[in-house]
Amino acid sequence: MSRPSFLLVEILTFLVFIVLGFTVGSNIWDNNATQIETSLPKTIPEPLLSLPDGERILLLAGVDHVNTNQPQLQSLWLLTYYLEDAPIQFLPIYPSGINPPTELERALINTFSLVNDNGKTSLNPEFLGILSHSNYWVSGYLVFDSYAYAQVINLIGGLPTDQGTFSGEQILDTIPLADEDPQAAHVQQILSLGQACQTISRMPSRPNWQSIMHLIADKHIHTDLNPNGLLVELQQLTVEPSRVRCEFPSWSAVP
Repeated sequence: MSRPSFLLVEILTFLVFIVLGFTVGSNIWDNNATQIETSLPKTIPEPLLSLPDGERILLLAGVDHVNTNQPQLQSLWLLTYYLEDAPIQFLPIYPSGINPPTELERALINTFSLVNDNGKTSLNPEFLGILSHSNYWVSGYLVFDSYAYAQVINLIGGLPTDQGTFSGEQILDTIPLADEDPQAAHVQQILSLGQACQTISRMPSRPNWQSIMHLIADKHIHTDLNPNGLLVELQQLTVEPSRVRCEFPSWSAVP
């Protein structure tokens, strides 16, 4: 073969490889782009309902078992926070630490229940009405059972005690029942919440709050909040665990 003919073959071969490389590369890029696109959230959830100054107030209701006809109310707290750099505050409603329980506490205990309407579970409107008439405004509520409480404690690695680190199940065993000893239950609930905040603040990275979604799906937590919106705000609040700070305005002896 003459040199000009050989050179022509080389040029044609080079062009063929360029075309093939461009085609294959384009397909790989398109596939990767599709994978990246599908891994991103479709939409960003709306922020949770807040007061005009941006404060969120969540009602946290702890019960023994959610999947029963009449769950027993064990704790009722308000959790307040801002998305900016501000402390997270916990305010007790029940048990308040007062013995015997206040008139408001008795009314809340007597009306607390979960109602089911067309497969959707929610808090008794009468119960929520009592809170509203007592000037409690909330962005939304979470009703969680003892299993969910224990799993959240386990998620952050347990809590430190004088006898070593306790699991969520062990921590539950240290908290008296509110209807049997409201004062001791009040103190122990505060101590466990305070320890949980301190534990989170010492973590190298924020907890995997995605587990909360599984607890909601498995009906160990009932909420009227947008679960995805709640998840986004939990992640934002704990993006730097060392900056997590909790306050208990009604109690000065938090660890």
